[in-house]
Formats: sequence, C-alpha cells, structure tokens
Amino acid sequence: MTVTTPGYRAIGRTEWIIRLSALAVSAIGAIGMLGWLTGILILARIQPQYVPMAPDTAGIFLLIGLILIALPRWRARTGATATMGIVLVISGMYGL
Repeated sequence: MTVTTPGYRAIGRTEWIIRLSALAVSAIGAIGMLGWLTGILILARIQPQYVPMAPDTAGIFLLIGLILIALPRWRARTGATATMGIVLVISGMYGL
C-alpha cells in the first residue's frame, strides 16, 4: 500500500509502521512524564501495583520517539543526522 500526497514522495507500508511505532514511543514517554510532572503517578505506570516509569526513562522515550519521527524529514541534512545519532548513542549508554 502506498499513499501519495501532492508535493511529497510516496510513503510505503514500512515507513508508516516506523512512524506509528515512533509515535507510540513518544506517547508513552509523554504520558509518563506528564504523570511525574502533575503528581498523578497512575499515568506513569501500566497497572496500579507496578512500579512507575522513572522520569529519566520517560524523557528518553520521548526524546527517542521524537528523533525517530523527525529522522525522515532531516535525513538529507548531514549535521542533523549526526546530532541525532549522537543523542541516540548517549541515551543508550545512559541506561548501561
């Protein structure tokens, strides 16, 4: 399945899956962060008896999701792609 929009290139099924997955990751991070910022910890956990998502983990989820959403648009810019790569490596190493 290919969707075409005037002025844009065709978007294949794989790219749609990537975009939806990135949106889901961003949404999970944003909801977790919102839970911590407002003090409503039920937003930061899947079920009430579970430990809530840590604020830094929620921030990294949000950041990585936004990078994955922006990557196709910024792919042509070498500096932007390199910066995104560095941020992804640093956030990956943060969890170690």
